[in-house]
Amino acid sequence: MQLDMYRDAVYGKYLIVEQRKDIKTLSIDDPDFIKGMEWIRTIDMDFDELPTGLDPVKVIELVKLQGYFKAVQNSYIREVEG
Repeated sequence: MQLDMYRDAVYGKYLIVEQRKDIKTLSIDDPDFIKGMEWIRTIDMDFDELPTGLDPVKVIELVKLQGYFKAVQNSYIREVEG
């Protein structure tokens, strides 16, 4: 399966859709989610890897079910003594 991956680096958002699908036509629950998205690359699910933390089975399942997969990457900073 060929998928296109979009990312908003500022907010750590990912959007994955079927290849060549126009993200502006998605029936997404939060239309503001696609603001700032930039195409990163096309992914061949048989050979390529997803970013760390994204479950390929879940991604494919949701793309087939609702036409897209969206996620937000959270980064945490913790002060360390010493």
